[in-house]
Parts: sequence; structure tokens; C-alpha cells
Amino acid sequence: SPVSNRIENAVENDGMYKVVALYIITAPVFEEIVYRGPLWLLCVILGLLGFNHCREKNALLWPVLVIPTLAWSLLHPYPPTFQAFVFLGGIFNGACIIYLLEKKLSGASILGSMVLVIYMHAIFNLFIILIVQLL
Repeated sequence: SPVSNRIENAVENDGMYKVVALYIITAPVFEEIVYRGPLWLLCVILGLLGFNHCREKNALLWPVLVIPTLAWSLLHPYPPTFQAFVFLGGIFNGACIIYLLEKKLSGASILGSMVLVIYMHAIFNLFIILIVQLL
């Protein structure tokens, strides 16, 4: 598959350690900050302004989640099935941000919500690498 070919070529050319660093550390941090960062920032601002559990908040948040996530998933030069997984993973991570920041707006939860989705993204990428290497 195109995904396994890309990972196998990267491992062959760059070595496993560099591929792991790229897919497990660099990519999750960069992609979550760029593609879910605006959502996170908007959640924090709206929460500080007192908008919690309201339709207006959701009307603002979901387009900020869906549009960049859809764009990122379509940028992957992979089959539609893989693009769908990328999209659904991004939506899940964004929904986690929204949920966590609605529950409690404190310094720990603000930072923790972004750190959690970065970890989830890294684990997802690790599973992809392991599956490709094992199959």
C-alpha cells in the first residue's frame, strides 16, 4: 500500500530511529499545534469569556475543527481509506480538546488537553509504523 511503501522507504533511507523521531515526536507536535491549535485557542478564549455548553460556542468550534482537519486529511497523497482515518483521528482529537476544556478551565487542563492529543497522535502513528513493519 502507499502508506507502507512510504514508511518502508523512509526506514530504508533514513533508519528506524529517524523515522520514529519524525512520526512519533515531530509530526504529532507540529500537526496538533497547527491543525488543532486554533480550536484549542478558541476554546480557551471562549471559556475565559464564560461561554460554556452553549450552541453559539459549538457553532464556532466545530467549523474550526472540521475545516483544517478535512484539509489536512485531503493533503495526504494516500488512498481515501487512509485519508478517512486521518480525518476521523483529527476529529476525535479535536473533540477531546473541546470536551476536556468544557469540563474544567484551569491551567493544568488547558495545557493538559493539548498534551493529551499530542500523545494520542503519537500513539496512533506508532501503531501505524508497527503494523506496517510487522505485515
